Amino acid sequence: MIDKIDLKNDNVIGFKVKGKVDDLSFKESALEILDALEDDSHFNIYLEIESLSGVEFQVLFDSLKLGLSHLGDYLKKVDKIAVVTNIGWFERATKIENKLISSIEEKVFKPGEREMAKAWVST
Repeated sequence: MIDKIDLKNDNVIGFKVKGKVDDLSFKESALEILDALEDDSHFNIYLEIESLSGVEFQVLFDSLKLGLSHLGDYLKKVDKIAVVTNIGWFERATKIENKLISSIEEKVFKPGEREMAKAWVST
């Protein structure tokens, strides 16, 4: 499940992942990002991954399709991504992605550093 988090900042879109990511919650969160991409302003993303027990196959397909069709706008408009997690493979994947996509600054924080992550992504 993916829930929206209100960080009280118009330039930051926040999400919390807990358990299995299903198609409905993915589509709802994707709509938030698509809406922001249609705006002229830049924005940041805060992603808190409490647990991740699985991802529905349809989500993987939709994610790839969405990512490829909006990649240019995403790379132009997203400035920072803060990821809060203690899931080792997700942390490593984020660090690799940060090296591959230099236009977006990504940082990984531990769960005890939530407030630091929120402050960082809000500036």
